[in-house]
Amino acid sequence: MIIGNATSRLTTNQRFGDTVTLIKNTGSYVNGAYVDGTPQTISVRVHHQPSNADDRSNLPEGERLREAITVWIKSSDREFVRPVRQGVKNSKGDIFQIGGINYEVYSVDNFSLDQHIKAICMRIENQSD
Repeated sequence: MIIGNATSRLTTNQRFGDTVTLIKNTGSYVNGAYVDGTPQTISVRVHHQPSNADDRSNLPEGERLREAITVWIKSSDREFVRPVRQGVKNSKGDIFQIGGINYEVYSVDNFSLDQHIKAICMRIENQSD
């Protein structure tokens, strides 16, 4: 049956159920200016895959051609993952380290009924492969 085959491929896929490093950005605003804090590193279990066209539509227009991944995290905490803030109050987003590559969080959707978070992340440029 096709559904059974698809399910078995998902459960054996190495990209599903990985433990990765999340670097939490601890910066804050001091007198209206953003100041970097000391990053906190934690291990989290996630599901991740390349972002599809619908996910990319949540990214800034000029950034949609960069490498992007979608990360799913089991959490009911709405503020567990912090995205980049652009505009009047700029700030850095949290960073996932996956397969030796750093991806910065740009968009976060919270699915409170299912208690999970969907984060769309873009590869940080100019890092060695």
